[in-house]
Amino acid sequence: MKKIANLLVCAFLAMISLASCRNEEVQVYSISVDPAELPFGYDGGKQTVEVTSSHKWTLTNDTDWITTSADMGESGSLVEISAGHNTSADIKSGEIIFTCGDKTAVLKVSQEIDGTRAIQFKDPNFLEALIAYNVDADGDGQITVNEAKTVKRLWVNNSDIKEMSEIRYFTALGTLYCHGNQMTDLDVSNNTALTWLWCYGNQLTTLDVSDNTALRDLLCDDNQLTTLDISNNTALGTLHCHGNQMTDLDVSNNTALTDLRCYNNQLTTLDVSNNTGLTYLLCFDNQLTTLNVSSNTALTDLRCYNNQLTTLDVSNNTALTQLWCYDNQLTTLDVSNNTALTQLWCYDNQLTTLDVSNNTALTTLYCSGNPLQSVTISESQRNASWLDDVRQSYPEIEIIVK
Repeated sequence: MKKIANLLVCAFLAMISLASCRNEEVQVYSISVDPAELPFGYDGGKQTVEVTSSHKWTLTNDTDWITTSADMGESGSLVEISAGHNTSADIKSGEIIFTCGDKTAVLKVSQEIDGTRAIQFKDPNFLEALIAYNVDADGDGQITVNEAKTVKRLWVNNSDIKEMSEIRYFTALGTLYCHGNQMTDLDVSNNTALTWLWCYGNQLTTLDVSDNTALRDLLCDDNQLTTLDISNNTALGTLHCHGNQMTDLDVSNNTALTDLRCYNNQLTTLDVSNNTGLTYLLCFDNQLTTLNVSSNTALTDLRCYNNQLTTLDVSNNTALTQLWCYDNQLTTLDVSNNTALTQLWCYDNQLTTLDVSNNTALTTLYCSGNPLQSVTISESQRNASWLDDVRQSYPEIEIIVK
């Protein structure tokens, strides 16, 4: 009997354990809303979304301009989303979060502003520059949102502008010239159509162009930038970012670059191996110890002077017409393949020999400040004017004629 009783107890406990396991089965949740985005006009209105879910859902609405017809429901529920008149000076945006168990769905909502509304400018110099550029179509001395959003080109350079946050209303802008002002900040995140941006000669400490994926021409030189992220700007053909305070510059995604001017920064490395279309590379006045231009066969102008280079291989750069590599630590320099070279500035290095006999197009040669012992020239270069400068700098030098 005792054994039977024990068996009954064990069976009872097993049944309890099995029931508990069934109660603890993992629930699988899902939820979605359709549509997932609702844009409203400035005058507001009502729109409906349908919620599809595996179980009951709730919503969280953190906006202060949207109301909902329900804050909970079941699958298949229709929720009415309402917005009033937008009386603010800005486009509104927000999110409504629908939750079902451990799953969420996001409904993005936005609302335009009244296009007839006059923009309130913080800096009167910006408004004055816009009026001078005839953006004020009706001549009332004000710029409305409707007037701003049709402008495709804007020249407001050298206008003593300190603040132009209202540039966000100019959503159709393709060209913006705002150089030579006094701005410390520039937000172009709303100007996604920009292809040309010239903002050089300001006092910018940061510049975010991640949303400006159509940019082809960016001139942001002579500011106070310490970083510049152009990884999203794959259409960029011209980049002038010289005269800043950058220690790093990543141009690996910018394969369309033809003109890169990053001189007078604090760069210690520069990788241009992906930029095979470069014709101009001006990277002087940095702290570069190496520079590999073997992939840049289209280069015509290379200026890498005043760095810390100990070697420089330009054998693949047969299109070079100008090579300025002075004020480095070069011990050798082979320019035998650079037959198109017209200017060679290689002074203040550690060269002991220099052969320019293949460079018959050469019109300028500066090679002083080296421990040169010999210069090799061609027969046709015997009377070159630059040879007189060489002899004047090195009265005892050996001139070898090939």
